[in-house]
Amino acid sequence: MKIILSPAKKMIVDIDNLAPVELPVYIDKTAEVLNWMKSKSKEELKAIWKCNDKIAEQNFNRLENMDLYNRLTPAVLAYEGIAFQYMAPSVFEIQQFEYLQNHLRILSAFYGILKPMDGVT
Repeated sequence: MKIILSPAKKMIVDIDNLAPVELPVYIDKTAEVLNWMKSKSKEELKAIWKCNDKIAEQNFNRLENMDLYNRLTPAVLAYEGIAFQYMAPSVFEIQQFEYLQNHLRILSAFYGILKPMDGVT
């Protein structure tokens, strides 16, 4: 059985507690998307995202500094949505992380299919 979740809008960086096991399987495609987004102006991205000035500014700056390969957080610890809060992975033991790694998938428009211990930024 596989459990499928969507990622949350809010993310945190936690590079101190648990290292990611691997990179997302579609990291090459993610890098292509990132490069494409970096080629766009803030106004173009704002129109694509259909968001306000504040969100466009935050995400434009985030994209400029994004590194897909360094200072990564395991996906299950990075997302702060309600499903992830109720799951409470910050208090898991090794066996629970192993179970999740085998049974949980996170479907991300940016990263593709993520395993819980895949590194994201």
